[in-house]
Amino acid sequence: MPDAEVIPFPVTPMRRLESALQSLVKAQEEQRRAVQAFQDSVAQLRTQTTLLRESVRDFDEELRQLGQEARRAHAAALTLEHTAGRL
Repeated sequence: MPDAEVIPFPVTPMRRLESALQSLVKAQEEQRRAVQAFQDSVAQLRTQTTLLRESVRDFDEELRQLGQEARRAHAAALTLEHTAGRL
C-alpha cells in the first residue's frame, strides 16, 4: 500500500480563537506563578534584611560595650601607672 498523504482539515476561525485563548490562559498561569515566586523572594529578602539589621544592631551594642570596657581599663591602667610612679 503506498503512503497516503494526510490533508489537514482547514482550521476554522473559531478553532484559531480557542487555540489563542488556551495559549493566553497558559501564559497567564505562567505569569501568575512567576509573580508569586517574585513575591516569595521579596518576602524572604525582607526577612533576611530584618535578621541582618538585628544582627548589626547587636554587634553595634557589643562594640559599644567593649569600647566602654576598654576606656575603663585604660583609665585603670593610667591610675596604676600614676600610683606606681609615686612609689
